[in-house]
Order: sequence, then C-alpha cells, then structure tokens
Amino acid sequence: MSIHFHDERLKGSYNSRDADADWVKTMQELTAGEDIKHAADIGCGGGIYTNELLKLGADRAVGIDFSEVSLRDAKERHQHERRLSFQQGTAERTGLARCGQDLVLARALIHHLSDTAAFLKEAARVLCAKGRLIIQDRTVSDCLLPGSHVHIRGWLLDYFPHLAEVEKKRRPNKMDVLEQMKAAGFTGVTVFSIWEKRKQFATRQQLLDDLRQRTGRSILHELTDSELEAFLDFLQTKLSEGAVTEANRWTIWTGQAT
Repeated sequence: MSIHFHDERLKGSYNSRDADADWVKTMQELTAGEDIKHAADIGCGGGIYTNELLKLGADRAVGIDFSEVSLRDAKERHQHERRLSFQQGTAERTGLARCGQDLVLARALIHHLSDTAAFLKEAARVLCAKGRLIIQDRTVSDCLLPGSHVHIRGWLLDYFPHLAEVEKKRRPNKMDVLEQMKAAGFTGVTVFSIWEKRKQFATRQQLLDDLRQRTGRSILHELTDSELEAFLDFLQTKLSEGAVTEANRWTIWTGQAT
C-alpha cells in the first residue's frame, strides 16, 4: 500500500540522517551573494533540510508540513535551535505571510502533489521580490538510471518493474516544471542535475536494516513485507559486506520571484 504520512509508525523515518555536505555546498554556490534572512522549507518532513537553510545565511528558517508525525520529529530533533520553527500547513496553503521569505526550498515535494501550479502560486506569494525558489525532485530519467553499488534505487526498479510504472506516473517532467515556473512569474529559471549522497553505511547489513524499516523512502511502502524481503535477499548477492554509500541523482529547478 502507498505511504500514509500521518501514520504514527513513520515516527523517526524522515529525521534520522544528516544532509550531504556536497549538497550544502551546491546550495551555497547557488545562493551566493543573495541576502537571505528568512527561509522556508515546504514539505519539511523531519526538518533535516530546514536546519541546513541556516548555513545559507538565513537568520531564521521555518519548516512547513501537513503531517503532525513529521512535525513532532522535526521539533524533537531541533529543539535546541532557536532559529528554527515548524508549523502545520500544505504546499498550497502554507500559512506563511505574503512577501515574508527570501528563500523557499521544496525538496522531494512536488512528486506528491496533484497540482504543482497551485504550489508555485503559493511560493510566489510568500517570497519577497527577487526571493529565490529552489525545487529539488527526481524526474523519471533520474529514477530509471541503472542500478549500481551507489544507485540502489535503480536495482529496486529493475527487480520490481511495476515500481518503475509507479515512478513514471508520479514523477515530474523536467521541462513541464520549468514552464510552470515561468508561467507563475518566476524569472531567470534554470534547471540542472546533481548527485546527492543519501547516507553512508558502515556495513551492508546497516543498509539492509535501513531498507527493511523503509526509512525515508516512500516508494518502499508500495511493497509487501515479503516483497521487500525478497529484494533484500537479492541485494545481498549484489553488494559486498563492506561499507556502502547510497546516492541518488536529482533535478534542481530554480528561479526568482518578481
């Protein structure tokens, strides 16, 4: 069955790792020279990336999510960082003030939305003039890259072809998002790809245990327990017993509000 983000069993699933240092560096380069005082992370989950917005120069950052479970995780993990706050809202109705943000991040969000245009309208509303929007998500091409010792997701889709069909239906089209951003009034819109390290595991077993818990991977909720165990058995034939670094390719869209 598909993921249900309000399920109490998801506690800890989206706040149990740190952001990749290379991802932070890419975001710093992207926003270099911009005056970022207030930033918002829409679809913040457990707040992993909300916290990283402070490294881009933000004095304060707010995380928005519709899941109470995720928000409790975020508040618990970041309870000692006074520059962070978290509140309930949706991508289309964030509850944020008009023209109050210098930066809006939407990471791994839009593939869950039925109306990306409505989110872009809301992002344009809450951003200050010249404020920056950064969208990060996987396109179909990103997801369908061949499996490897780094790109574990590719092996998953090879093993379960029906999951490739799930991804094809829910993943955004690179040029469609680009045109939607322009239609919403964003200027200087560009798109590029990055590889982001998800997590380094000291052993193969640590990765297998993480996958077994479906930690932070919504696609795994499409599998039954027995299907997931079959995939884990398959992975043991592919991976050595040593350290594993899991990474994924992502597409980044960015532009500035008018």
